[in-house]
Amino acid sequence: MGDVKLIFSFGLILNAIGVESVNGCEDSHFQGNCENEHTFLVCYNKQWHKANGYSFSDNTQLTFKQVCNCEGSSAVNPIVECSNGDRYKNINVSTLKTVADDMCPCDCEYAKKIEFWNNKINQLRQYLELNQKLTQINRHLSMDFKNLSSASNKRISANDERPSAAAVGYIGATVLALVIGGIVVLDFLIITRQIRLLWRATCR
Repeated sequence: MGDVKLIFSFGLILNAIGVESVNGCEDSHFQGNCENEHTFLVCYNKQWHKANGYSFSDNTQLTFKQVCNCEGSSAVNPIVECSNGDRYKNINVSTLKTVADDMCPCDCEYAKKIEFWNNKINQLRQYLELNQKLTQINRHLSMDFKNLSSASNKRISANDERPSAAAVGYIGATVLALVIGGIVVLDFLIITRQIRLLWRATCR
């Protein structure tokens, strides 16, 4: 139950931050949770900043209740805004953090990359280096298709040890032999007659 209340309170703080960040704020004003929260907001130079108990120069750990008067308000709305000029004078400005930076942290590495790629000279240099690397990769991966095993296997008959394959081969050879033999037998008489005539002609 306490966690739910804390999340709800934090949501109200964010909502208040969103409204006040648009409308601005008045210096020496504080805003926070009356439920004994140590982290709250302080208006400095017309902008809300995140503060805590150690943000005061006297180094005392203060709660928001000790900065502002929360009587009669915590039961209705834990988010309270008040003005406390005395405590505002003791604020240690170096410990304050803007709400925008706290809500939206940014990695400086991305900013450097954006600045690098916005430079046209860097873009051209990177383009040329990329083309050179792609050419090297293409040359490394290219191959002679004539020397591949798939190309040489096209010209080689693979040995097939299956009996069915041997039977088909024998049947095919037999059929071819019968066809050729039939043609020779049909023309055998004519062939022998022509050989005799040729022999007699040459012997004379």
